[in-house]
Amino acid sequence: MDFSHLPADERAKVHAWMLRKPRSKKLFARILEERAALKSDEERARLDALTISLVTPTRFSAGGALLAAVVMMPIAVIGGLALYDRHTLDAALQVGIPVVARVESLDEGMCILGTEGSECLRLTLRVWPSSGASYVGTVDHDIDNTWLSRVQPGSYLTVVVDPANPDKLTFDERTMHVAPPPPPAAASTP
Repeated sequence: MDFSHLPADERAKVHAWMLRKPRSKKLFARILEERAALKSDEERARLDALTISLVTPTRFSAGGALLAAVVMMPIAVIGGLALYDRHTLDAALQVGIPVVARVESLDEGMCILGTEGSECLRLTLRVWPSSGASYVGTVDHDIDNTWLSRVQPGSYLTVVVDPANPDKLTFDERTMHVAPPPPPAAASTP
């Protein structure tokens, strides 16, 4: 088959393509027939460009699609987890009851996500509900480094208690922007 009208490098691609895929010879023979029947150089140039595009690998091949999926999957999962984490935090803050708590201790926590400028901490808290005796609970939260001095043992904070499950505590970072709450009267008797 005569592809002398194509540049040498493109001609080599067509021949290599036909060697790898012998069944494509019929297609290229038909393309050459069509090209011979065309009347204008513009039409032949368009058909030559189509021929070249057939044998030029695309940048987004099946392997590229797989690679893109592998790269994008963790990003999508992290984004989904961040949305889920934000949604559950917002829901807990909406239905929860703010109460005063004292930080008894802090340890390394278990957080789904975090940032470079924060620490995931498990706060052990003594909680004073509006009714009933004080109790000890824990909350894991990724706390911005700005607020680390406010969550040291002995510090008082406002946390949110789930009315359906008093053991479910939520750290309310919104309250960190104001002065800490005063110790409740019952704080003198743990």
